[in-house]
Amino acid sequence: FYGQSEWAIHNQVFIALIVFCLHVLVQIETKSKRKTLQISRYLRAALWKPAHIWL
Repeated sequence: FYGQSEWAIHNQVFIALIVFCLHVLVQIETKSKRKTLQISRYLRAALWKPAHIWL
């Protein structure tokens, strides 16, 4: 964990859960057979690409 306070740790856990849920939604919407980690790697690689890749 990056934070030292209890509130910071709660925030980090909630953010991790939100990110996981978003990855699962991407997996469902794209009907992908790939694992969550593979989707995460693809999204991270495409993060700074031009907008037309996301459409």
